[in-house]
Amino acid sequence: DFVKRCYWGIKEFPCRQKHEYLSFISTTSFLGPCCSFNYNPKNLSYVPFSANIFGIDGGLTIIGVEGSERNLLTGLIVLAHHPMDYVTEATSSVTITSNSESFVEISPTVQSSSTEVLELSQGKRDCLISDDLELHNYRQAACSLACRTEAIMKRCQCVPYHIPNAKADYRECKLNDSVCYSKNYGLYIVFLAHTLVDLS
Repeated sequence: DFVKRCYWGIKEFPCRQKHEYLSFISTTSFLGPCCSFNYNPKNLSYVPFSANIFGIDGGLTIIGVEGSERNLLTGLIVLAHHPMDYVTEATSSVTITSNSESFVEISPTVQSSSTEVLELSQGKRDCLISDDLELHNYRQAACSLACRTEAIMKRCQCVPYHIPNAKADYRECKLNDSVCYSKNYGLYIVFLAHTLVDLS
């Protein structure tokens, strides 16, 4: 309901249209229900797109209205992440308040492994790559999420609703399981931090 007018570059498009790329879809993150652009985790064949120009005229612009214009306590949280990565607590976020103009700059970085490293066996490499799992794209964030999911499953025997459930035999956590998840939440964050340190 917040998004009223949408532009890609300088061209306006209907915010509520159903389009392969220029549309918003309902998704879920660690914060709960979200509205996402250029991100479709339910479509495994989805190929994200990118702008071929940069600057104010080269990306997404939205004009939004939420709540009362006199109430400065309203706003929204924008989570900027790679379109192939599930949104976790490690995702960069920006808070946008009412009656303001905000700009979110995204500076890309590219990390890649040398051919020599990729040709090593999995045991010598001590990390997984896309070919090991027969996946088109496997990133560090997906690896960390898989480790975290396994840790939650081991302790609580379920997977929270907001985390992608890749295995059919993993049940979704119910209300009664929230005590276990909340009680161990700090451990999952520490576990994730150790995993990221070990992977880097």
